[in-house]
Amino acid sequence: MTINKYLSSDEIRDSFLNYFVKKKHITHPSSSLIPANDPTLLLTNSGMAQFKSYFSGESKPPKPRITTSQKCFRSTDIDEVGDNTHLTLFEMLGNFSFGDYFKEEACKWGLELLINEFGLEENRIFATVHSDDSEAKKIWLNLGMPEHKIFSFDDNWWGPAGLEGPCGPCSELHYYTGDLLPNDYKSASKNKSWGPNVSDEFLELYNLVFTQFYHHLDGRKTELPKKNIDTGMGLERLTSVIQQVDSCYDTDLFTEIIEKIENLSGIQWKKSKSSDKAIIIIAEHVRSATFLIGDGVIPENTGRGYILRRIIRRAMRYGMTLKIKAPFMGLIAEEVIRKMGHHYSELIENKPFILKVLEVEETKFSSTLQQGNTLLKTLIKDRNLIQEKFDQINKNLIKIISKENFKDKELFDLFEKSKIGPESLISNLINKAIDLEKHIAKEKNDQLKLLIKNITKLNWKNNISGFEVAYLYDTLGFPAEVTSEIAEESNLKIDLDEFNNIMEKLKLRAKSSSQFKGDLSLQRLFEEMGISETTFQGHNNLKTDSLVIGILKNDKPTKKANSGDEIKIILNQTPFYPEGGGQV
Repeated sequence: MTINKYLSSDEIRDSFLNYFVKKKHITHPSSSLIPANDPTLLLTNSGMAQFKSYFSGESKPPKPRITTSQKCFRSTDIDEVGDNTHLTLFEMLGNFSFGDYFKEEACKWGLELLINEFGLEENRIFATVHSDDSEAKKIWLNLGMPEHKIFSFDDNWWGPAGLEGPCGPCSELHYYTGDLLPNDYKSASKNKSWGPNVSDEFLELYNLVFTQFYHHLDGRKTELPKKNIDTGMGLERLTSVIQQVDSCYDTDLFTEIIEKIENLSGIQWKKSKSSDKAIIIIAEHVRSATFLIGDGVIPENTGRGYILRRIIRRAMRYGMTLKIKAPFMGLIAEEVIRKMGHHYSELIENKPFILKVLEVEETKFSSTLQQGNTLLKTLIKDRNLIQEKFDQINKNLIKIISKENFKDKELFDLFEKSKIGPESLISNLINKAIDLEKHIAKEKNDQLKLLIKNITKLNWKNNISGFEVAYLYDTLGFPAEVTSEIAEESNLKIDLDEFNNIMEKLKLRAKSSSQFKGDLSLQRLFEEMGISETTFQGHNNLKTDSLVIGILKNDKPTKKANSGDEIKIILNQTPFYPEGGGQV
């Protein structure tokens, strides 16, 4: 496979945008990863996301033709990152038409761009169309593409986003990377395991969506009076093809980032599968985190903040496997900013904030990671012994719950004597689970019977129980996703159903025994003191100057406090999150 010319990723991005500027498009800047006025999206995940109102007709575009390079994030791929293909953060190159040009121009320009601008071999470019879109197929034929290089699929379709709305067929351009010669394509196309979307030798490069119908609630599709074009081509994948490398991680988009990881770890890229996986995860996740923080996302326990926290912690966990000394993420983020800052100026503008957020989060999680990892490795090492202990007591457990009016103390005593797990950890966790059922279950004995039956059925040798996962998470702050990933490396599964069940029960118990029953009286007290709400500064600042506007001692206002007194202070503004809500 040969490409006619080498282009850097910056040149590829510029060439794409300039090509469509020549076709009378205006260049539109990338929107933030935090979607504006779109509650349906957690993070911007496509090139067209910022143009939804133009496609729906709710607002008018500045021009009918627009081209962009849009930063996107897809959280569904977090667990897949580590191979050669997946990314969470990527740039989507796109050209858009709002009621202006349609299929013929989109197909013609797409093919022309790949061949003339980027130097791709025409005989390696294949197309897919929707099974019913004879118009698109005819256009590709007229552009000189042989029929055996055009593949039809029923799922080449986009939309509607909800129960009704704009929709239409799509057509994709794929690039063949295999060894067959063009003369062999026709016979190979008869093989159902060869071709776009079915063979790994084909890379999808360019997706052209033809928004031409309106899907009604009753199932009817009617032609739109103004048809639109929505396209997308991933910069990272295109760059890997043009630069003729194995994956996007071998392109100049990641070169300096990976070199920095090599220097920090002392481990060479392309040395082993396991170290390559770790290097990829660190490189990709730090890059993603840098962009997310640059757009104002901060680590939290919910929403987009949780996604950020999750990728930071996953990168840290793999940094530990490479024995990289924490904190290290800021050093890698500097390479990301150096590489991408000229195009995404917000990275340079927010550099101090990005580095500080990474440092705070990494420092905070570092001891948790060490402690949780050590305990989990011990639990994994002891699986056979744990299974043996349960094999010894399972009959006695069944015997106890078979009694009509059994006492939970019998269960407590049996687990306490069995000393299951390191320092009897699992015995203690199960006894706590029994105690939890006593507090929240309406039919206590029925729930205890179910709990014990599930315990006796569990294959402890090949599974990490929900009790262990919940302990690691609830007591140590060790994420379930990290537990799952480490367990998987030892061919173990985790009992997520039981974990979720335990977490729900813990919430119920916390709710029923809440220590915050005086909130309303405190609110009334604040009103009497003339205190309004504290202004929150944490989205943009980690430090702020604040005034103490109130002091409470024993929940009563006071003007002063002595050394050793336990008091509450009220500030006029704060960068602090409530515990569990973000930075602490």
